[in-house]
Amino acid sequence: MEKLFFALLNRSIAAGFLVLALVLLRFLFRKGPRWVFCLLWILVALRLLCPVSLQSPLSLAPEIPSLEEAFSPGAGEEVTPGTLLTEDVSPDLTAAAPEPSHSPDWGILLSRVWAAGFGLMLLYAIASFLFLRQRLADATLLEKGIKGSQWVSSPFVMGLFRPTIYLPYHLEEDCRKYVLAHENAHIRRGDHWLKPLAFLLLSAYWFQPLLWLAYILFCRDMETACDEKAVKNMEKEERRAYSRALLQCSLGRRSLTGPLAFGEVGVKERVRRVMDYKKPRFWVILLVLAAGFLAGVCLVTDPPESKASPKAGELSTVYLGNAPKTVEVAQSLPYPAGLSYASVQLQTAREPYGLTVYLKGQGQGSQEAFRNCAQQAFDRIGNLGVIAFWSKEPEQELARFTRQELDNQEDLAAAVFQAIVEQNSPGEQTDSLVRCGSFVELGRDKVLVDSDPPQDGSVILYGIAMYQAFACSGEGLESWEGSHTPAILTFQEGEKGYVLTDYWTPRDGSFYLSDIQEHFPQNLAQSVLNTQDYVLMQMQDCYSQAISRGGVNPTRLIPELLRKVESSPASSSSPGDYIAAHPDEWNQLLYLGDSTLDYVFDAFLKGGQTGLRGQLLRQLLDELAPESAIKTAAETGQDYFDAWKTHHDHLLEQNGEEWMQQHYPAFWKMKQLAAA
Repeated sequence: MEKLFFALLNRSIAAGFLVLALVLLRFLFRKGPRWVFCLLWILVALRLLCPVSLQSPLSLAPEIPSLEEAFSPGAGEEVTPGTLLTEDVSPDLTAAAPEPSHSPDWGILLSRVWAAGFGLMLLYAIASFLFLRQRLADATLLEKGIKGSQWVSSPFVMGLFRPTIYLPYHLEEDCRKYVLAHENAHIRRGDHWLKPLAFLLLSAYWFQPLLWLAYILFCRDMETACDEKAVKNMEKEERRAYSRALLQCSLGRRSLTGPLAFGEVGVKERVRRVMDYKKPRFWVILLVLAAGFLAGVCLVTDPPESKASPKAGELSTVYLGNAPKTVEVAQSLPYPAGLSYASVQLQTAREPYGLTVYLKGQGQGSQEAFRNCAQQAFDRIGNLGVIAFWSKEPEQELARFTRQELDNQEDLAAAVFQAIVEQNSPGEQTDSLVRCGSFVELGRDKVLVDSDPPQDGSVILYGIAMYQAFACSGEGLESWEGSHTPAILTFQEGEKGYVLTDYWTPRDGSFYLSDIQEHFPQNLAQSVLNTQDYVLMQMQDCYSQAISRGGVNPTRLIPELLRKVESSPASSSSPGDYIAAHPDEWNQLLYLGDSTLDYVFDAFLKGGQTGLRGQLLRQLLDELAPESAIKTAAETGQDYFDAWKTHHDHLLEQNGEEWMQQHYPAFWKMKQLAAA
């Protein structure tokens, strides 16, 4: 309930600026037609009802800070070492936890007050309706849709599906036709639906004074709009008689219609407008609509989210000051298979904060997988300096990273690439070849210099190295030479970056297994022996490098490879036979990875992919998409395309637009077309 209340509170503040703008427009265009303002008040309802943020570069809506964080129990409190952010951390870790704060939870308190107010408003509406219906139980049917009652002091309309006009018995006959003209205008406009819905919105936002003002002005504009509709074809004498009818129905009487029916409101202003009524000019209507539309675009929408980095001295997030936010980040990290989030604990009192994430499950995970988790944590928690991953059972540290280490990863990755290319290239190199390197890191060790305090020394990387050299042309790639083997790379870290000091690979033949068991840590040996598990991923990495550096156009290469696969055997109708007849071309399609996926995606967007070509495209999508959602879709009969789109919608939400444009241009192109 707290989340709902704070969502409504933020929306009500944003809608308040729109209300002020419409009040100003209402003053500036005092003589404008009121039906236009009835339409503009609907913009306020849209602002209050829309559950998502509509963004526009034209928005003038001010940025509203998160009130949920401001009223959270831990807001403004300093975090101390050992403070637990969740309660399911191991018992031996809770000893350092400080006494819990006894400050009131304003979020819960305010949300309960809101719920009570909302309930009272609904109770008032229901009670008023039931009371009015009881008083009108003996009303006399005068004609179809019209009833008279001694309890009615002022004409009104009541009812949603069968709206009925109720008239007082004392109403003079010559006033009756004008009253009916007004009330029938309400029914034709659908006001018997709009007013209850407006009151329901007001009940949900009862705490916002500007929305009470908006509701009052909306009701007045609704009545005035019906007057204008009723008198637009009347002469001056008829308008005078209409005004007398308004006065007769209002003087000395109180309306008991309640919030769900229509009574007579703002009679003085209405009489004046009826007597001064002139058919509005077209340009006035157009001007009011344009001003209202501009106000809607500027205040119904929010400014686009800024992608700018925080300024020096500012924090990019406040997660560590708010336990639920930090837990949310920790829960959403992409942990290795077999491991899942258990709990988190703060380890330092001041910035840069240290955070330990405890995991449960039987998996181990590679250093690369944990590094990916750490990178996302550092990106989303701006004041985090160190993050450690621990297994709860058995309790052991799985990985630890500092922000500085991850900041140096780009330099280290460049050094690894250079080492693989230099160590595997022949002595006499050919400039026409594009040389590529890929490394899957399975673990690392750091050797510190024996000093006080210890200083960075060597970095030892354990993993699998792939080297590929390609002869490239605008039309294709030809693999020239390559290797794929376990490797241990040792770098000296210094002021000039990372310098390779040792590049070790196992000997061939009977020495291969013993070399790996001798040089690799015991927990990595089995992963190193399964080199085939990494072939496709690393080949795709090398092909991606070759395409970007070799000037290869994949949009020409991929169709040509598909045509070669389709060329034979002509006597077969099974796509498997065509693939078996052209293994090299098919493997190249797989190695092209994301480029092939983008081509397949574009092809499906254009439609008409049937027959052999359609079957081959679906086979490519099946083999290239490792997401479990797509494999499940194949088994359940769900469309591949929809499953792939669902998965990438999730990636878009997690990583943002810039990342998606870089990694999945075809998907992004589809999103842009859909938006247009």
